[in-house]
Amino acid sequence: MSFIPGIGDAITVLEKVISIIRKEYKRRNKYYSIVWKKAEDIKPEKLLKLREYRPFYYEQEHDKQITICLENKENVVIIGKSLIGKTRAAFEALRSIKHPYVVSVVNNVNIEEDFLLPINLRRKRTKIVFIDDL
Repeated sequence: MSFIPGIGDAITVLEKVISIIRKEYKRRNKYYSIVWKKAEDIKPEKLLKLREYRPFYYEQEHDKQITICLENKENVVIIGKSLIGKTRAAFEALRSIKHPYVVSVVNNVNIEEDFLLPINLRRKRTKIVFIDDL
């Protein structure tokens, strides 16, 4: 049986690198409930949580503006009173965008200085990070 010199060392290094990447992946992803899912595949309960979801939605002017901003790859901040429909507006905008975005939803955690975005190896896809109730 022939053995390539140095292959054992290369495998050992590769195993250590993979272990480091896994630890970093777990550390970053503790903040998220959904990590990089297609926008059209997100279920209402993932964004709306305990709020009641009704299939009918009356689209308002600001909904079109949110969708346009997302399609133009602009940042969007939705500000308003409690229970006015901010999260639902964001959900409807995510469902209506035409580009294949992937979305990550941040858990309601205290975002500290060490807050990191989740790792995503699909670099070519446009990404949206959804943060609710800041």
